[in-house]
Amino acid sequence: MEYIIHHLELIEPPTQRSFFEDEVRKKISRIEKVLRQYRKEVLLELFLKKEGNLFVITASLALLEKILTVEEEGFKPVAVINFVFDTLKNLVARQLQVERKEHLYKRKNKVNNFLENTTTSPAEQEKPDKKSFAQFIQKIFPEIEQYIKNEIRRKPVLARLTRKRMVEMDEIVDKIYLHLYTELEKKPDIGEKLVLWAFSLAGRKINELDEKYALKKLVSTEPLTNEEMRQMEEELTANADTEPVLAEDVDENSFGLNGFDLPEILADAGIEEDIINKTELDDKENDINRILQQLPGGQRSIFELYYLYRFSIPEIGQINNMRIGKVDELLQTAREQFTDLVKETTDHRQQATRPGIRG
Repeated sequence: MEYIIHHLELIEPPTQRSFFEDEVRKKISRIEKVLRQYRKEVLLELFLKKEGNLFVITASLALLEKILTVEEEGFKPVAVINFVFDTLKNLVARQLQVERKEHLYKRKNKVNNFLENTTTSPAEQEKPDKKSFAQFIQKIFPEIEQYIKNEIRRKPVLARLTRKRMVEMDEIVDKIYLHLYTELEKKPDIGEKLVLWAFSLAGRKINELDEKYALKKLVSTEPLTNEEMRQMEEELTANADTEPVLAEDVDENSFGLNGFDLPEILADAGIEEDIINKTELDDKENDINRILQQLPGGQRSIFELYYLYRFSIPEIGQINNMRIGKVDELLQTAREQFTDLVKETTDHRQQATRPGIRG
């Protein structure tokens, strides 16, 4: 994200200006992570003004639907800019929630238009037209296929079946797509809850298929061992298809996240800011995925629904057919374990880079 500082010369002595800019660059990374997948390049403008010994700093950031403005004042520019960024980050997060809601209404209209122009019900077909149906799903739910595949990998029976090639993962996805589409035709007025409804329906269908195949006793129903999980993740990563990409003619912005905001997770776990800044994961996707693999499947699923797909705790309860208190308990446990593993990884790397210590 680009930024411009207006009237930097007001900061005296000149040596303090570089210190101020360093602080801006450090803090701006947090805004960048919140806006990681925003489909518009944004420019942050900082305006400095001095009234006697008092510094007034105004930040302006133009998003798709609104220009966010924050103004703070104080005697020390560095302290003021910290307040500015703390406030701005919260404003950005809230505005993204507002824009996501508008985004869901647009999805509703797209779905209604599609259904009105559909002449053949997929329920009448022995097998869905994979190409046209996948295009439809990927347009309105760009993140749903990723969620479905992740959940399949966490179900012992489905995971073993797909790993042994006894059932193709795409075959299971097609069954869920067909189920979704058939049910969707019955609920044209699902409205802004459309995405939540689709995730919930997909989750229930995955559980149903897992139980159905378990009754056939084709494979063991025992949970996969850590080694089996590791091997499966490696195989899936090596043979992974490109994840669905949001069509430009459908949406202006994608709200399905492909990455985690590590500082947000650590802050929610009660980690102090100076410790967060010292973490050496640098929010790298491979590090985070490796850590997540060590969490139990149920905890990892809730963790991802909350921090990756951005569902609230009540919404996750609806998706998983689970009490809100239980969701909150599992999320807290997953967050604590995740944080402990991040600390462990960070400490290991710091020790490995010290002179005289070999990994």
